[in-house]
Amino acid sequence: MTASDANRMALKVAREYTGRRLILAFNGTYHGSVDETLCVNILGYLINAPGLMGPIVEDPSVMTRMIEFNDVAALEEALAPEDIACVITEPVMTNVGIIKPEPGYHDALREITRKYGTLLLIDETHSMCAGPRGVTGEMDLDPDIFVVGKFIAGGYPAAALGFSREISDWMASRQPWHVFFGFGGTLSGNATAVAGIRAALEHALNDENFDHMIKLATRMEEGLAAVIKEHELEWYVERIGCRVEFRFLPQAPKNGSEALFAEVPYNTVDLIEEGLTGPLEVLIHLYCANRGILLTPVHEMALVGPTTTEKEVDGYLSTINALVDELTTE
Repeated sequence: MTASDANRMALKVAREYTGRRLILAFNGTYHGSVDETLCVNILGYLINAPGLMGPIVEDPSVMTRMIEFNDVAALEEALAPEDIACVITEPVMTNVGIIKPEPGYHDALREITRKYGTLLLIDETHSMCAGPRGVTGEMDLDPDIFVVGKFIAGGYPAAALGFSREISDWMASRQPWHVFFGFGGTLSGNATAVAGIRAALEHALNDENFDHMIKLATRMEEGLAAVIKEHELEWYVERIGCRVEFRFLPQAPKNGSEALFAEVPYNTVDLIEEGLTGPLEVLIHLYCANRGILLTPVHEMALVGPTTTEKEVDGYLSTINALVDELTTE
């Protein structure tokens, strides 16, 4: 029913298949309510995510290793002991802003995981917006395990996970006791969810719709970049397919720590005190809501849909421009 469920199932399979117990995740990524990934690496010290309710263990390092995205040397060092069952990652980071893989990073990730017998799980829950085949299809990636969430059913609670033929054959030959694999749910794979998936695949997740959505998202990206440039703001704008967002940093970070902990001059808008990005973020959402634009509750992020029009995109851009005008006018 959820990508969280699918990821938990996938990690169970990875541990059983490899005979290993540790999981490797990347600082700042998000994979739902999966305890192994709800951690933060602060200066090399791994802690449970602040505010995490009822963590499985007090010391997450007994089940998780966490490094920075785009760091090939750290990846090799982490996997070299050959005790990691699975690397779980987004193909493009989305949880702390859009952070794209550097050239060659995914090739290195696949090569190094295979070198040390570690499975690779790509979680496309937040990045299927790249196109009907997700980032995995657009970049021709080759994971061992693939997870996608509610997007696959047009927003209805549903998820799907896939395995390589080798893992799938192994699962089919395994003889579980009583309950298959120790995981399940009465409503998983229910008829309504399956109907939602079929409807999305047949009518929404196709090249025609994505051509329309990506064209308008590109218009939105360019428009936001123009607002930022005109007002000389130290913000950046980034896009994955039909998803566009801007953040209060002078340039896109390369990893989670840069996004979470970098010291940057946030007071580029004169009327906002230094460091108060929270109020500014709330203000943007409230300002837009009061003018008929309901943004997703994640950063300053907008998703262009199949029915979105050019007029609606231009209305959003003019609203953001008007807000910045008000904040920067002496």
